[in-house]
Amino acid sequence: MSCKHEHQQPKVLTEQELQALSRSAAMFAAMAEVMRLRILLLLHEYQELCVSQLSEMLGDKVNTTSMRLKKLHDAGLLDKRRDAKHIYYRLKDEHIVSIIHNAYEHSHEPEIGADNDL
Repeated sequence: MSCKHEHQQPKVLTEQELQALSRSAAMFAAMAEVMRLRILLLLHEYQELCVSQLSEMLGDKVNTTSMRLKKLHDAGLLDKRRDAKHIYYRLKDEHIVSIIHNAYEHSHEPEIGADNDL
């Protein structure tokens, strides 16, 4: 069954726009786990923390925390710096906190079923 109205042609995305969408998807994938979201919020609160500090705050193993940090860093959400034996992490920028807070606020909105959307 097809529609009886005309459809607009979709905009063709440039390579740059496609790459930006891909980076955005990678960021959402990296944030799609509760403990990684907690890491981002802790880094927002404390500005900068090393792996062992984060591990202790999370009650997690250092290796597990380190893997979570790697995923967040690889997605472009974190910056890091080395100071002797310690690697310190911080948020790349404040946009990350806005994304998390918006998602958190949205999660408190009443659920609307598919039938009610029409």
